[in-house]
Amino acid sequence: MQPLPVSDGAATRGEEQPSFAARLFVAEGRLRPVWRLMLFVPLASVCMALGATLGALFTSEEAATEIGGTAGLLAASLLMTRFADRRPLRSLGLVLRPGRLPDRDFLLGCLIAFAQLGLLLSIEVACGWTRIVSLHWDGRVLLGGVGLFLGVAFLEEMLSRGYLFQTLEALCGGWKSGRRGAPSSGAIIALALTSIGFGLMHAGNPNASAPAVVLLVLAGVELGVAYLVTRRLWLPIGLHFAWNLAEGTVFGFPVSGQEVASLLQLERSGPLLWTGGAFGPEAGVFAIPVSLGNIALMLWLARRGFWQPELWAPALLKPAVTTSAATAAAFENTLPPAIETQPAIATQPTTAIAETATPATMPQITAPSQIPTPSETSLAGKARW
Repeated sequence: MQPLPVSDGAATRGEEQPSFAARLFVAEGRLRPVWRLMLFVPLASVCMALGATLGALFTSEEAATEIGGTAGLLAASLLMTRFADRRPLRSLGLVLRPGRLPDRDFLLGCLIAFAQLGLLLSIEVACGWTRIVSLHWDGRVLLGGVGLFLGVAFLEEMLSRGYLFQTLEALCGGWKSGRRGAPSSGAIIALALTSIGFGLMHAGNPNASAPAVVLLVLAGVELGVAYLVTRRLWLPIGLHFAWNLAEGTVFGFPVSGQEVASLLQLERSGPLLWTGGAFGPEAGVFAIPVSLGNIALMLWLARRGFWQPELWAPALLKPAVTTSAATAAAFENTLPPAIETQPAIATQPTTAIAETATPATMPQITAPSQIPTPSETSLAGKARW
């Protein structure tokens, strides 16, 4: 009697289908981006407030806000990346290149920002709107500015280009690049939203105006492009930190409407539209070609392969082992080719045949457990602009 054929559905009859609630909240083994975003905002707020409160016990209120808030935001981002996204922590964009401390991208950002502010100062001096009154070297002023603006840059870039940016990108279209290496729709939408938020973040600063907020949105685009071409936070952190340091501590401009101690003492005048007035040169028209020029430079370097960013695929940190057609095909490929039978030679002794079939000459069959599994952190590809 021939055995009855087994239907295709019999193998999966015992598998449990996910419930409606599971499909609503979970996709690909993790929370959907919209729920991750809704969870991150209150978690980051609580962590930042807790960090600032604890920091106030050991330092001044201003330093506690920067240091404690940054530590709280970093803790919330790492928790969400590890447990909600189930991605490697280095995918957040803060990993340092092996053997390079400080990071090359950070130093490049500092160099570009100092060149930008030096160009703006030269333009205003050449136009007769700014005069250098004096130069007073003070190491404590310089160190104080480094500490202050490094904390500001780290906090604001983590907030605008860190986990929030990545989750918005996943929510609005994912990591896949568009045609001919163009940025994905998710990257463009995340860039627009975070840049607008970056401008509005400074709307309450002293001497802020509508043109200042609009130009800060452009600055947010510049910093967002710096993240996208590298997929790491060190280039935008370097740009942000060095812009503020050069603008305020070194050259003596106002920093987003706030006066800070500086090495150079300036006497400024000229039209508010072009110079930015008491808010700082980032609110003046001259800042537009400076920012656009840097964006063009970064895109040009990216096209020439200066950066090789890692695009983290939406694969789980620890993917579940499942049986699929690809796995079955991989197993079949490990099997040895069929051995063609040859007619036996009557004159060959049986012992001689047994000696030739030694374990060394017999084909080795790979067990299913030895088949290589997909990498835990697969790359979606190299980003090109």
